[in-house]
Amino acid sequence: MNLIVDIGNTMCKLFVMNHNNQVVHCQSDSNLQQNEVEALVTNYDIQGAIACSTRGKTTELFPWLVKYGCIDLCSDTQLPITINYNTPQTLGADRIAAAVGATCLFPKSNILVIDIGTAITFDFVSKDGCFNGGTISPGPQMRAKALNQFTKKLPHANPIVDEKLLGKTTLEAIGLGIGNGIKFEIEGYISRYSSDYEQLKVIITGGEADLYQPNNSTSIVKNSQLVAIGLNSILMLNKKN
Repeated sequence: MNLIVDIGNTMCKLFVMNHNNQVVHCQSDSNLQQNEVEALVTNYDIQGAIACSTRGKTTELFPWLVKYGCIDLCSDTQLPITINYNTPQTLGADRIAAAVGATCLFPKSNILVIDIGTAITFDFVSKDGCFNGGTISPGPQMRAKALNQFTKKLPHANPIVDEKLLGKTTLEAIGLGIGNGIKFEIEGYISRYSSDYEQLKVIITGGEADLYQPNNSTSIVKNSQLVAIGLNSILMLNKKN
């Protein structure tokens, strides 16, 4: 069994996965606790570990992970995909892992990976297995906080995704502006990428992924474990070598 550690801006997720990329155990917390990791290592006979973090170098944040032989995913880690990015050292490990996970689900396909969390990332992986970059924009909660904190009177509002366009209160107008704005942003990117790349596959993931509900198109799927799948695949590759 493998231990997978995904440290996001808001939550830390722990996965135990087998060699078929199946999740045997999953739990999350706002921080990473050593006793929880030790329990998983003992209970599941963990043979390897890998971690990625949006908060900084994982083994500097949690140095005790080193004793488990934990790989700290970065641009220098051996990967099953190639990276076409001008500043690979600044490329988020979560974006790398999600791209790898996407190629596991849709090998030899053009893929748009949409990760909706604290930030929203749109990343493109070409059918030859190359990460080609993408875009980053504020996530729903960041948009809500910005409107509240950088104005005198606007309240904090939760995102609303709805067919209607006319908010009848300020709170509703902000909620619709955030939620529908993200919906239109996602649909715009999907439309543009679909026109540029044949047989495009779209994968939506992230802690706020439920904000967007895809239509019945078979080319758009949701997968909340995309980063974990990618991390597990990277770990198995490095264990072989």
